Amino acid sequence: MIYEWSKCVEHEKSQQKRFLKSQWHSPTQFMSISSSVIKILFMIMKHFGLNTNTKYLALNLYQKFTENQFQKIYKENRHDKSFNEWKFMRNKIVNLAKLRLMTCIQLASKLDSYCTCFGISKVLSALELIDQLKNQQHEYSFETVLYSEFEVFKMIHYQIQFITPLDYIEILLSLLNFQNLSELRSITIDILDLTFLQHQQLLSQLKLIKFSSITKKTSKRLQFLNLEKELLFLSSTIIVCALSFLNIEKTISHNIVEKLSSLIYIDINDIYTVAYIIFLIAYSH
Repeated sequence: MIYEWSKCVEHEKSQQKRFLKSQWHSPTQFMSISSSVIKILFMIMKHFGLNTNTKYLALNLYQKFTENQFQKIYKENRHDKSFNEWKFMRNKIVNLAKLRLMTCIQLASKLDSYCTCFGISKVLSALELIDQLKNQQHEYSFETVLYSEFEVFKMIHYQIQFITPLDYIEILLSLLNFQNLSELRSITIDILDLTFLQHQQLLSQLKLIKFSSITKKTSKRLQFLNLEKELLFLSSTIIVCALSFLNIEKTISHNIVEKLSSLIYIDINDIYTVAYIIFLIAYSH
């Protein structure tokens, strides 16, 4: 299993390097979903009793949708010096954002076979709930929701990335052979949620570290500021952060971190650095 995992990790990291290189000068390179949007998504998931796997699959879908949408608009209007078209498209995107977000939840629930389907009637209820929270009022029809589903699918080119940070965490945890696995898993999922809710704070802290002269010499890995695209790195640091909340010996904890480092081929100091930042964020909340 370890051998097969190593081959999988090498393939994943080579694909990631190619992607980052191809997208380095792209305007979507460091795009991320805002905390306010993630809070709405988490609230809807909890309100309708949808599970964690569906939640992160929906986040994947919405991230990909927004990136592709922005990239498409950028290519079509990059020569618009007056920015009139940009302003028009921006307003259109803002007005449709919550509908597109609910559509991503709807699609994720259909794809997750263990989840009760988030059908059109629930999408309409969710949109009404969001309007109530924002003191707004909009009219949405069954046809509008159906059309939105088609638009999202078309924008992501009918390609869905099924692997989420939760999947990476589950795989890494299963490879660690940790005794109190259920307790560690529970804490890890809570920290995963918090990391996404506070990801802007996390990225700002990483930027400070990246421009530290000491860190630049010892840690090139931190150049990858967009952790949503470094899921293995993010997942391992979340697990290490979770270990800090358990009453275990430092030797055992360090051995686990060393094993994680060897499994994902990332320097142990980089894992500790980001895990510590996440710990500070978690501790403050």
